Amino acid sequence: MTTTNNNTLGRIAVYYRVSTNKQDTELQKQVVMEYLVNRPHTSLVEYSDYALSGSKDNRPEFQRLVEDAKQNKIDTLVVYKLDRLSRKASTAIQLILQLSDLKVGFISVTQDILNLSNNIPFKSVILAIFAEFAQLEREQTVERIKAGLKVAREKGVKLGAKFKVTPEEKKRVLAMVKKGFSYKKVARELKISNATVCRIVNA
Repeated sequence: MTTTNNNTLGRIAVYYRVSTNKQDTELQKQVVMEYLVNRPHTSLVEYSDYALSGSKDNRPEFQRLVEDAKQNKIDTLVVYKLDRLSRKASTAIQLILQLSDLKVGFISVTQDILNLSNNIPFKSVILAIFAEFAQLEREQTVERIKAGLKVAREKGVKLGAKFKVTPEEKKRVLAMVKKGFSYKKVARELKISNATVCRIVNA
């Protein structure tokens, strides 16, 4: 690992991911670069996977990132959000633990609580706790969904595909968020739910 002082992030690796080929990483990049602009670092390399699900690990740029970390080419991994690494929070946190063993720090620019540098005491313990909570959250979510579906069926509700926004509407959502509009205002202006706005931005 390159010798760095407490005021520099050293050699930065930034990982971006989008799930479909109709999306791009520009919003993620803008937020990440704004975060890094006043944070000293010695170098920066970007890794981007397009149209690839976060539930799979066989993403080419993701694998290149992991390999570079193993070869001691990285001091700090930066992402827009934890789910860019993996849709499963527990899986993403396990990766962060592995990177920690390789002396690689981690920053999620939209989730300060997960920003753990190498000099934080008990970092592994903290991440292990996060992993346990992530697993518990996943199990509880599954149970809530099953219970909700059961109640809906008992009430005779027909379960089908959700309303899908058009590509043009998705562009408008991303453009408004990029301009600084809140999710709530975007939802109100475009007459869609807050949840839909969140899904589009974080897809």
